[in-house]
Amino acid sequence: MDYTALRKLVEKQGLLNRTPWYYTRTTLLLITFFTCAWVLYYLLQNFYLQIGIVCLLGFLGFRFGLLGHDAGHRAISTKKWLNQIIGYTSLTLINGISIQHWESKHNAHHRSPNFNPGDPDIEQVFAYDETQARSRKGLLKWITKYQIAFFVPLHALSVFDMTRKSFQYVILKCPLKRKVIELIGLFMHILLWVGIPSYFIGFWKAMLLYAIGTLVRGLYASLVFVPNHVGMPLPKPTDKLSYLEKQVITARNLTPSLLKDYIFGGLNYQIEHHLFPNMSRKYLKKAKEVIKHYCQTNKIPYKETGFFTCYKEIITHMHRVGKAA
Repeated sequence: MDYTALRKLVEKQGLLNRTPWYYTRTTLLLITFFTCAWVLYYLLQNFYLQIGIVCLLGFLGFRFGLLGHDAGHRAISTKKWLNQIIGYTSLTLINGISIQHWESKHNAHHRSPNFNPGDPDIEQVFAYDETQARSRKGLLKWITKYQIAFFVPLHALSVFDMTRKSFQYVILKCPLKRKVIELIGLFMHILLWVGIPSYFIGFWKAMLLYAIGTLVRGLYASLVFVPNHVGMPLPKPTDKLSYLEKQVITARNLTPSLLKDYIFGGLNYQIEHHLFPNMSRKYLKKAKEVIKHYCQTNKIPYKETGFFTCYKEIITHMHRVGKAA
């Protein structure tokens, strides 16, 4: 299938143009809300109210993560240095996720989405097809068998694991210059969320609130990322698929709405994002109409479903795969 022809259609409508004012407005609003939330965190002396505020901070923290995701794909600006600053601040400093580690892993996912082997997102504790499930041994086999019960708790813990792997990646694999920059960002993350709060409210309270905020970020991340590919076909590297086909048939869109567009940061248009990773999220909805029509004309399966139907499909799929362990 001809990806080049589709790209020309998209470019002709100006959908690959950058949108600097859109991202400037988005970033300034996010910084304002994030700063106000931290002010409330320190002003409120009631621990239970602080729990509510740190949940809001977790939500806003992941909103920065979505911004860092766009920066990592060079969707915000044509200037590499500006994308790097935004990505570093949003992911490394605010979320404790090394931008270098994230780009390495995420680019591999985009090259081979849902490919087994090839996609690091499916090479983890959960099994996504019966072949994976049957190959499990020992404790991992038991977890796989009951993976539907572990699905939410382990995803909630995912950001802790990403921070651990970020330190590991930066220390062992980053070049010296990047190592220093990334480590400074990771330690500033700890200072922001634990170090400074410890001075005002005590270490253990600060640690507990950090844990709660990080769990919120993990739950929000799983809400956004799980619908994208779970339960969709898992091609093998030997399958003869064009670039267009492998990006479309492995992804799932959610039917659009203003609420979903905001909550998912545009990633509910997963097919469009995979075909054009550097497209501004502002244009993903417009691009959907072009891409969906092109896929239907060329008889390429284009999956789009509602939010609840999507999660019903995911739960059914993960339960069925788990039973094969």
